[in-house]
Amino acid sequence: MRWGPALDENFIRMRNVLDPRIAFSRASSATFVGQNGLIQTAPIDAPRFDYNPSSLALNGLLIEQGSVNQQLDSNFNIFTGGIDRWYASAASLMFNSGSAPDGTNSVATLVDDSVNGPHGAHYINGAFPVGINPNIPFYAWPVGVPQVESCSMFLRAGSLGFAQVQLYENASGAGVAVDVDLRAGTLANAGPIGSGSTYLGSNITPYSNGTYRVSISGVIPNPHNLSCVPLTEDSLGNISYSGNGGTIAAWGIDLENNPISTSYLYSASIPNLQLDSDNFAYWSTGGGNTTECGNGIQCNSALTTNIIVAPDGTISAAQLADNSTYGNHLTNHPFGLGGPGLVGTAGPYYASVTCSAFFKQGTQRFAQLQCGTGGSSFVNNEANSGIAVDIDLQNGTIANGRSFGVSGSDQTWYSGSSIEALPNAQFPNSPPGWYRVSIIGTIIVEADVHIQMLLASSLGGISYAGTGSTIYIWGPQVEQHQTPQWSAYTPVSEIPGGATARAPDEAMQPLVGNQLNLPSFDAGLSWIVSGITAPGGVASAQVAAELDDGSSNNTITLNRDSNGHLQFLIFSGGTVQAKLDLGAVPSGTAFRAGLNAREGSFVATLDGGPLLMGSGSMPSQLTVARYGSDSKGDYWNGWLRESKLWAPTLLTNLQLQSASAQAP
Repeated sequence: MRWGPALDENFIRMRNVLDPRIAFSRASSATFVGQNGLIQTAPIDAPRFDYNPSSLALNGLLIEQGSVNQQLDSNFNIFTGGIDRWYASAASLMFNSGSAPDGTNSVATLVDDSVNGPHGAHYINGAFPVGINPNIPFYAWPVGVPQVESCSMFLRAGSLGFAQVQLYENASGAGVAVDVDLRAGTLANAGPIGSGSTYLGSNITPYSNGTYRVSISGVIPNPHNLSCVPLTEDSLGNISYSGNGGTIAAWGIDLENNPISTSYLYSASIPNLQLDSDNFAYWSTGGGNTTECGNGIQCNSALTTNIIVAPDGTISAAQLADNSTYGNHLTNHPFGLGGPGLVGTAGPYYASVTCSAFFKQGTQRFAQLQCGTGGSSFVNNEANSGIAVDIDLQNGTIANGRSFGVSGSDQTWYSGSSIEALPNAQFPNSPPGWYRVSIIGTIIVEADVHIQMLLASSLGGISYAGTGSTIYIWGPQVEQHQTPQWSAYTPVSEIPGGATARAPDEAMQPLVGNQLNLPSFDAGLSWIVSGITAPGGVASAQVAAELDDGSSNNTITLNRDSNGHLQFLIFSGGTVQAKLDLGAVPSGTAFRAGLNAREGSFVATLDGGPLLMGSGSMPSQLTVARYGSDSKGDYWNGWLRESKLWAPTLLTNLQLQSASAQAP
């Protein structure tokens, strides 16, 4: 009897270098915990040997599905000199006030105040769940379709030792929540909040320096605008109290369209807050008495996209033409900014913004740039107000910078404007005739924010009956900075550009060729798989490893089902032959599963325990080993520690039990 396996892939003993016979790929970078216990980033196509952040022991090879962090500005820090779009309620935030799990000084400290009520931090206007329908504009998402969402963040005790994590839909308040004891490292009172949501699970993982990663997941009804937030507690479960300067630390907020939270996905915020700035695909247009431009405003225009060469050399600039209706002739985005919102910095409803766009003369010489609100029920009874500047595209000049539509208590204020002829430093090869126009001021941001490009029949003459005259437009941008300024243009599609996507890990090994020439397994095989289950819960199917013929017809798969049960599934000729259920394995738990498979007989064991028997046909021509995934596209979302194959000589059942009880 030969005891040694024909193939032994021991990921623990590889010393962070993957066996070159395993083909590994991932089309993006991804984070992992390094040997020093800090979160690090692996480049494209680099495997992740992930370590326990508390004990510094090697967990194994981390294999995960693809995911998107829907939460912009995930670590409370936008761009240099920018303004943070996180704000505190009955509290204050101190940014860059401590060491984060990645070693940077980027933790935010949440400080409660004397108000009797909840004390927390929120991302202004929530987060639009960009991972749900990535090919559909946010305003076209179906209403009433529940989604599985997970929320995670890193928390650390300050002078307060308790916190609560909430995930909810802003419009309804429906969501899930869990209380956290940040000194004991435990969770309590997890469940639904509001009406109509379903709690799925929660998890806490210790990191160094008393930091914990806390995650919670649930089914959220109609998730169009989500919040994933930390709140302070003065005792476990009590979020409503009169504060006295008590503190906790927070960092690294992930919001994922998954039933579990995966490895941390850093997301930035971007200078340009205007969605669909790259080609005007969803911008408003229309003739006659239409009100496509919002709040009763008629567009009175025809917008033709991708018609001439833009400053960046692509054919992505649009033509805006007036029509014969008397009035304004313009275009805007139908729901304003649509995605990330602005922080009110001048009272509860206002912000100082910089709005800019590129213009070029067509058959019309004059234009106007506007930036403002489509109406606020709190300030000006839904009136349209904002800031504007007139443009002479023949002479390359601007004039008449001002506010417009201001009435009652409206504090909209014009601060300044500028024009720059292209080519410039950002677009040195721009076609001539383009100008970038910007305008700065304080506007209402409580509701939507519109940047609008208008034609004019004369300098300042925006209300007239058109004749089909044209201008060309490109690259609208809305920014907010502590010190008003305008940045280099950043194109943004209908999905916010700051959202971070991680591609799935793929690890596959041909069982023939490349110094391997394993048998066809007609006589059977013995197989040991060792790993650690996902820490945050169970998806519909989590696949630890699979042997197959390149299809899903002939497979031997080790997976974890939706009930947390580890099982071997055997398919031959597309038909299930056997299902060996090894029982429930808790999340974040190490295991070793063993299988003896030969024609007509299957025997399995977990951690050297009792043998489980099954019968059926042996799948033929098993030529591929997949680690952490299967041929159907399911993933493990956990760690692999070892995979060992014996063939053509198999282990006895007693030897199988012994091998499955050993450490990798």
